[in-house]
This record gives sequence, C-alpha cells and structure tokens, in this order.
Amino acid sequence: MEAFYSEREQLLTVVMGPALRDMGSGAGKMVDSRLNREYDVVEATVMAALTALYVGENLSLRPSIAEVLQIMGEKASLWISTIDSKSKGMPDL
Repeated sequence: MEAFYSEREQLLTVVMGPALRDMGSGAGKMVDSRLNREYDVVEATVMAALTALYVGENLSLRPSIAEVLQIMGEKASLWISTIDSKSKGMPDL
C-alpha cells in the first residue's frame, strides 16, 4: 500500500521524492519548526537525503529498512564522535 496525497491526487512518493532530492541545503524546511533551529543542519540534510532514497518511485531501488538503519547507525556514530571530540577541545575529525 502506498501513501496517497489526496489534495494533488498523487502518490506521496511522487510528491516528496523530488522535493527531498532537490532541496540541497534547504533541509531545514522539512524540520519541525518547534525545534527553533536548534538542530544540526548537516544531520538534517543527511536525513533528508536518506529519506529521498526511501521514498523513491521505483520500489526495487529503495533501500531496505536494514540498510537505512545501518546508514543511520554509521552517521550517528560519526556525529557522536565529532560531538565528543569537540566537548574535549579536540580538533574536528
């Protein structure tokens, strides 16, 4: 079953896939405004790019949830080590 955007009478993948892929550094437009811009822009951009892969129109090209979780885990580890090194006064990796 595919998500459907009733206002445009289109599949959500048709609407959101291109929007996510074309946003470049505009990932902040997708982030909840209640965060008051208190988030890492790079993290938001990476997550938007990952989301774009997952909502692609071609089902066979979409990553599995296992692949998505693996990518998220790898990115989270990198972000955590970067934050940890900054908190210890070390230069960026």
